[in-house]
Amino acid sequence: MRWKNSLAVPIVALLLVVAFSMLLVGYYINERVFYSALEERERDKVNSIQFATRSIIDAEIRKLSTLSKVLKVNQQLSAGLADYHRTGGEIRRLKSAMDDLFWQIDTQIFVVTDVDGVVLYRANEPLRRGDKHVFWGFDEAASGTDLIAASEGPKGWAVRAMVPLRVGNRVAGVLFLGVRLDEVFAKKISRETDARISFANLGGVLTGSSDRNTPGYDPELIRLSLVEKTPTFRMDLGGFRAIQYSPLKVVDETFCLIVETDLGIVRGMMHRNRVALARTGALILVCVLLLGIAATVLLVRPLKRLQREAQGVVREFTNEELPLDAGGNEIRTLSTATHRMVEALRIHISAREKAENELLESGEQLRQSQKMEAVGRLAGGIAHDFNNLLTVINGYSEVLLRRLRDDDPGRREIGEIQKAGDRAAALTRQLLAFSRKQVMKMETVRMNETISSLGTMLRRLIGEDIDLSTHLGAGLWPVTADPHQVEQVVLNLAVNARDAMQSGGRLALSTSNVSLDAPDTGDGVTIPAGRYVRLEIADTGCGMDAETRSRIFEPFYTTKEKGKGTGLGLAMVHGIVLQTGGHIRLRSAPGRGTTFELFFPADGAAAEPAPPAAITPERPSASGGRETVLVVEDEASVRELVVEGLKLDGYTIIAAGDGSEAIAASGQHEGPIDLLLTDLVMPGMNGMELMRRLTSARPAMKVICMSGHSEEAIGRFQDMGDRATFLQKPVTPSVLSWKVREVLDTRSG
Repeated sequence: MRWKNSLAVPIVALLLVVAFSMLLVGYYINERVFYSALEERERDKVNSIQFATRSIIDAEIRKLSTLSKVLKVNQQLSAGLADYHRTGGEIRRLKSAMDDLFWQIDTQIFVVTDVDGVVLYRANEPLRRGDKHVFWGFDEAASGTDLIAASEGPKGWAVRAMVPLRVGNRVAGVLFLGVRLDEVFAKKISRETDARISFANLGGVLTGSSDRNTPGYDPELIRLSLVEKTPTFRMDLGGFRAIQYSPLKVVDETFCLIVETDLGIVRGMMHRNRVALARTGALILVCVLLLGIAATVLLVRPLKRLQREAQGVVREFTNEELPLDAGGNEIRTLSTATHRMVEALRIHISAREKAENELLESGEQLRQSQKMEAVGRLAGGIAHDFNNLLTVINGYSEVLLRRLRDDDPGRREIGEIQKAGDRAAALTRQLLAFSRKQVMKMETVRMNETISSLGTMLRRLIGEDIDLSTHLGAGLWPVTADPHQVEQVVLNLAVNARDAMQSGGRLALSTSNVSLDAPDTGDGVTIPAGRYVRLEIADTGCGMDAETRSRIFEPFYTTKEKGKGTGLGLAMVHGIVLQTGGHIRLRSAPGRGTTFELFFPADGAAAEPAPPAAITPERPSASGGRETVLVVEDEASVRELVVEGLKLDGYTIIAAGDGSEAIAASGQHEGPIDLLLTDLVMPGMNGMELMRRLTSARPAMKVICMSGHSEEAIGRFQDMGDRATFLQKPVTPSVLSWKVREVLDTRSG
């Protein structure tokens, strides 16, 4: 092999470059998708932790409020405080009562002072004479007002409940109950949420659950959270952690809640992922190299064979030897051979035409008969062999053009090969068409598989305003036919049905086995006894009258406007069915649609297995209702479609374009909202967060979530538990109506 003239080098190099580029793109996409999914997961996780932290703090505040209301009327405390004032400073009775209560209420801060703030009792801490316990709000409590406040003391920030203690009608002291926002409290939240929790204000980090020093939190983000009142999320991939700074209002003070989650497990996942990608990439490159070498060898051999066959054609029709271009590569040699072959074909056709012209001189009838005989021999003797040869030439020419770069010098020669092959193929097609020599490739056809494989093409062909459905019979017998011709029959009948349903309608395809013990003469068509596979194609179009039905299979007969049809479509359908030994039956009436029944003789092969799923399931039906549905969808066209469909079913609809609008609409609506129908992925607030917020205020409301992204949607749906029903897009109005009715009915029970 002459490597400098061979196709091997550029083809192998091109394949390696393409493979390596695809690997780089795949690696980049894999990394981006991985990080994006990780960030989305961690963002949802820290939001859940933030919500849990708020719940824990709110629970502590409610506990303090309840305890303070109970203890302010405790008789033992009042008696101890009265004894203190009566004896002029005796606190034994007060201390005994406080000690008994302290072990029951489980709170960090438990203090009693007189109205001047002098501490009379302090749990778990030494008491010195004259100690005072005065904080913001003390004066209001000493004057008789119950108060809960967050304030800073010698031991840090704490939430304190302050209530007046009365002796008779007079305020004789103040009771303090509280919980400190310290390391112990942060670790408690950390254990419940499995995350590091810290509290901060404008002065910096106040306390946290981490045993190490403050782990590098950004003061600017803390300030931004407190000033702007908005959360800020950051992914620290270098430190393998995710951090969110969120404003946290505790009674009358606002802190910055810092939630930090550990991403240490991701390090091992990333390493294993990169190692797997590297191994796969190396294997792909080796396989591409071997494939390129093998493809080149397989490509060059047919080119040389085509060259020898072209030499034989030229020798046969011109009695000349075709010289080879020894200095060129396979492409140039094949180009020369193809040009000479086409030239030989033209010379031969010219000779035939000259012979036909000479025959015309012997008389009109004799000239006509001899012309048809000459053309028939030409088509049978030359066109069939050339068809096979030209198919290979044109096919490899196209393969080469796809593989070579735009600036490759070999593209021009291959382009010339393709042009010459196209011209030769056009001549051959003209001969075959004129002589009417049609060849059907008969083989075993399984009708259910053929119909199912045409599903996508049929939907595109008939348009969105026509409903397509199939009913495929089980255990269908195979038939012997040309599979491409059978597909053409189905497509032609579908086009004919589409043209008959200008305002939309329904197209139904069904298959079944038919066994006739005696000839069937229904609808004017006689079908002999035997076993058949029946294919029925029915539409709800305008239908046909008796005159049209009588001529519908005539060549060139059409009911369409001039220039809109050839009149050959149904004639071809009729001819193909008859060539397979089958029969066709037509039922139609004006305004009642059209049904074609095609009967194909069954052969003796085994029956088909159970049919695949139908192309389009039957449209579910729903009875509608009078409930109120809140529809949340950021895509205006989808939202309008859903709202219009549900309104037609009788529901009361509240529409919103995003989560914020939905929350506002829910707040303004005074009556019940029976169902929330929301998209999962929306700008701003996502569907899961919206569901949490609305169901907390309306626990009886049902939820349907829709998505158009699976992993992510399924992944989101898996986190919903049994609180919501998931619906995969795209979805038709009828399916949506059925699902809404199902959720409202089944879950209400």
